Amino acid sequence: MNTRKIGRERMFKIAFIVAEHSVKRLKQVQEKLEQLCELTVLPYRSLDEITTLYLSRPMTLDAIIFGGELSYLTLHKEIKGPYSLPMKHLDVTEHDFYKLMFQAHSAHPELRSQRIAVDCLGQDNGFLGIKEILQPELLPYMPEEHVNRLSYDDMLRFHLELWEQGKVDLSVTRYSNLVHKLTEHGINAVHLFPSDNTILETFRNTVGEIERLHMKANRTAVGHVQVQGFHKLREQDEPESALIMAMLHKALLTFSREEELPFVAQKHADFFELLVSQQEMEEKWTGGLAHCKLQAFLNYQLSLRVDIGWGAGETLYKARFHAQNALTLAKRQPLSSSFIVMEDDRILGPLGESNHLEVSYAHDPQAEAWGRYIGISPLQIHKIISVMNKLQRDELSAQDLALHLGVTLRNANRIMNLLAEKGAANVSYQKQEKLRGRPTKIYKLQFDKLPVL
Repeated sequence: MNTRKIGRERMFKIAFIVAEHSVKRLKQVQEKLEQLCELTVLPYRSLDEITTLYLSRPMTLDAIIFGGELSYLTLHKEIKGPYSLPMKHLDVTEHDFYKLMFQAHSAHPELRSQRIAVDCLGQDNGFLGIKEILQPELLPYMPEEHVNRLSYDDMLRFHLELWEQGKVDLSVTRYSNLVHKLTEHGINAVHLFPSDNTILETFRNTVGEIERLHMKANRTAVGHVQVQGFHKLREQDEPESALIMAMLHKALLTFSREEELPFVAQKHADFFELLVSQQEMEEKWTGGLAHCKLQAFLNYQLSLRVDIGWGAGETLYKARFHAQNALTLAKRQPLSSSFIVMEDDRILGPLGESNHLEVSYAHDPQAEAWGRYIGISPLQIHKIISVMNKLQRDELSAQDLALHLGVTLRNANRIMNLLAEKGAANVSYQKQEKLRGRPTKIYKLQFDKLPVL
């Protein structure tokens, strides 16, 4: 039996909130689900019960999966996030949908697609691809986008009106609690429920996410905090450098107390090293990897430029290595900055700035070959591509590069000249931004024009 456990002791506990009418559909897959996790089934008869079920859930749960989008959205409408544990919902795949359509057509060969009503097709799921297959006149009936899909009454009315108008021969509903009401009105109705494979895949993905969260919570992220120019100052004036380190240490402790964010601090010769959990670093210290709370606080508290580098990694050694690299990137910026290097070598920063970039620096033979050919580093290649992706255009000026790469305009011009010399860029046009002075050259970047290396 292949089970997923935390350490050697406990399987993940997952609650499944599902309509009572759908519980029997689980029987054929329940044994496999119980090999993946410790399963708790929480059935409901009415959507009004969803919030109560959520609030009365076992407190030791690792995740909740809802039987469908309706129950999931109902809870989100009643209780706003953030939530303390992962929450997912089952969704039908295109494979599930077309399998049901095939079964219906096999049982009733005379059935036509334009005489079917389907209440789960919409823009949010790409109409399950049916608009790419059928001509508009052959499409099944589906609710208008403004219809409230959180209302059983609206969905029931959708099917009833079409049936009473003689427009449909079959109603397909995603809502199991509607099937009985539809058949009571004499409507031919079938319930579209995710296949066993879809259910299993949702549970597997959820178990994987829980594992990553537990791993992240147990991993340590490292922050390196340094006052600009401190190394030179320490060599020239030891008393003043000691005072500055004392001020920085006091500010760090004040931040920890006011923000209720604990850390372990270690004083090095030129910087402070902070040890925090990776999960807290991502969620609380950097607000989802978007901005650095500590950076903003230190900028307000101290009349010194302070740079911060955050590092994450599978080991403490790797996290430290990444933190040092991130600090080096931050120090190169014209203003006080913070960067993050993640465990997958992604570079994020400067945090909270308009020129913030996310750069993937995983091993890339193509970038390395281009870098060697042009005469710049693979990291610069990745950064330039990231600038193009961020600005959503392939025409850049040297000023664009200087702003987003954190280099001087002179260095940015040197990079552009190298790119142009090797055929990776050419001048597309020149823009006169001021009445006087030279026009700005706009280069079209074209790495795809480089020879195969």
